[in-house]
Amino acid sequence: MNCRVIAVFLLALVVPAAPGEFSKRGLQNDRALAKARDRLHIVYATAAWCGPCQRMKQETWVNPLVEAWIGEHAVMTAVDIDEYPKFREQKEIRGIPALILMDGTTEVARFSGYKTAAETLSWLERNRRRAESGSGNASQAARTGAERTATPQRARTNLSPMQRWEQADALMKAGRTETATRMLIDLWTTPLDERDSAMENVRVVFTRFSIEKLVGQHELAHRAFSKVRDHTLRRLHAGEQDARLVADWVLLNGMLGDERLTMGWAETVLEQPQALEILGGLVVEVSQQAIAAERWDIVVGCLPDPVAELERRLRITASTLHLQTRNGGAHPFDSPEGLAMQLTAPMVAALHAGDGGATERRMVAVLEEVMADHDAWRMVFLDAARRSGTLREDHTAWIEAHDLEARFAGSTVFASFAE
Repeated sequence: MNCRVIAVFLLALVVPAAPGEFSKRGLQNDRALAKARDRLHIVYATAAWCGPCQRMKQETWVNPLVEAWIGEHAVMTAVDIDEYPKFREQKEIRGIPALILMDGTTEVARFSGYKTAAETLSWLERNRRRAESGSGNASQAARTGAERTATPQRARTNLSPMQRWEQADALMKAGRTETATRMLIDLWTTPLDERDSAMENVRVVFTRFSIEKLVGQHELAHRAFSKVRDHTLRRLHAGEQDARLVADWVLLNGMLGDERLTMGWAETVLEQPQALEILGGLVVEVSQQAIAAERWDIVVGCLPDPVAELERRLRITASTLHLQTRNGGAHPFDSPEGLAMQLTAPMVAALHAGDGGATERRMVAVLEEVMADHDAWRMVFLDAARRSGTLREDHTAWIEAHDLEARFAGSTVFASFAE
């Protein structure tokens, strides 16, 4: 991808609304809520005319790491000092923006003036620990060592990307959803200039898998990563010209089950004369999301030559053959599940090519030649035809002709097809 992808991206999407005001419950109700939930209370003094206040609203308070920290540890109240002048006098506020961190009725710390998201997060965490050590709060003190080292600053300094993911994974398994969410957000939002090959591998493979699992099971995590996704979009609209942010946005849509957003963008991209160049490395991801969204037109647009794409993917699958069989694993061509991940998209594109079945016949000929001794691909093809509404009697005739039910009845692909 080049900078054209950013331009198309901006044309295709509308900037989401900026975050609204903080809690509408009021200062006293928020104080009571913080006490009931055994959390800190953040009181934020602001005003509509205050430039630094508005900058923090647009930059600091929408940062996903800051939002996650507040969601886990505090209740936050914004107080407009023009609407509540007595509050300014009572709290002796000399300048705004001002942040006051309360533990019950005790003021733990305060600052005034603009702070970046990183500065604010560091200040909050440092003073949370100060409040914890000073209050003797048993529930706070009971946190595990893994949670105590889960702040973005310490994680980045002392742990490798893989160690950070392993720590988050352990917290997930222990049911520490909020802390695991915050750690996965920290990994996913690694600054662009820190994303070396090791980090990218952990992000797009291990971290992505964990995020998908977490957001599917916990509403808190789903909300948190939706905010990460929307924050990524705001960065793009603010002028950050980096295709990696577009990739992050697309991947997050898939993890969150919001494929419709990707489809809206893909429609605009595919109208461009250099659509495939613009999509670049996102072709596979977009086509997979299109299958989930049942947008067969998008699949066809992403894969204009499905036979060539299938051959490319078969080469990738075959490249694992030596390693898998040497280690006693199954032949990669014998696994319907493994093949489905690789081959469903080009199969769907061939089935919807609209050329009287010519592309489909070419594809079947390639599959029969390359996989002469392996029929798992037929099961994947049947399922692709079923899912995309193109299943015919000559397809289902394969079941009896090649004894597919007896051979693959235990596979999830056959179970899906049988439904």
